[in-house]
Amino acid sequence: AIKVILRQRAARQIMVGGEVMQPGAIELAGSMTPLEAIMAAGGYKRLSADISKVVVFRQMEGRRLATRVDLMNPDQEPFFLKPNDVIYVPPSY
Repeated sequence: AIKVILRQRAARQIMVGGEVMQPGAIELAGSMTPLEAIMAAGGYKRLSADISKVVVFRQMEGRRLATRVDLMNPDQEPFFLKPNDVIYVPPSY
């Protein structure tokens, strides 16, 4: 019989940048949304962030896709992050 022991999980990280308090890599925890990732990065800069134009970049099949997420729209379909996604919170000016 072969016994497999998991010593370390592969990093499931995402990057959060732009107008957030603590930009950088954060651990992707389960079903995480862009807003939850931004909050994990210390929240957005209230005086300079435009949270209606957040962009999520994702690599798929050798291409980089960009999806705009409006965090001000309560009716928007939930968007769930995947490992290696990059979330960018643009400035409001």
